[in-house]
Amino acid sequence: MVGVLALQGNFAEHLEALKSAAKKLEKIKLEIKLVRTKQELKELDALVIPGGESTTIYRLIKENELEQEIKKIKNFLVTCAGLIVLAKKVEGLERWQKTLKLLDIEVKRNAYGTQLDSFYAKIEGEVLNNKEVAFIRAPKIIKIGPEVKVLARIKNTSEIAIVEQKTKNGIIIGATCHPELDSDELAFYFLKKISYL
Repeated sequence: MVGVLALQGNFAEHLEALKSAAKKLEKIKLEIKLVRTKQELKELDALVIPGGESTTIYRLIKENELEQEIKKIKNFLVTCAGLIVLAKKVEGLERWQKTLKLLDIEVKRNAYGTQLDSFYAKIEGEVLNNKEVAFIRAPKIIKIGPEVKVLARIKNTSEIAIVEQKTKNGIIIGATCHPELDSDELAFYFLKKISYL
């Protein structure tokens, strides 16, 4: 079962992208639903953490005592704020702010500016090659660990847009952008990957 964490942010768009992608996976039955509780998290093989406001998402995770259950999940797809929530190191966090520290990257919050500085850019790489995607108050990946693979960059730059990290039992795919707003391609890549792990 694949869950989309529905505490805050653009979880509805992720749900639609996943459902669209799942229809393309022949012979594989996947249940996809919004999740908000500890009990719902216990049932999951994979979790999507959407974009939104990273501080708010993490605060709600803590308030609802979801942290330990989330850490037990094998597979993750995280975008924008979700990427920050999973990152091991975040530049620009207040001392009291924390993350789940599951994805071995260092990111800088709001690296491209405010909401008004949001933009579309083409990316290139293994996924979403030559596709335009939205960067909304986006973080920037400034360092990756040895187990992290770059799947895509902003075209004609060294800026990392999408990464993948194999873990002991699964994978984490993280994006600084919002591909779910315009395409189900990253959702399809993720579902296909976890279906054959």
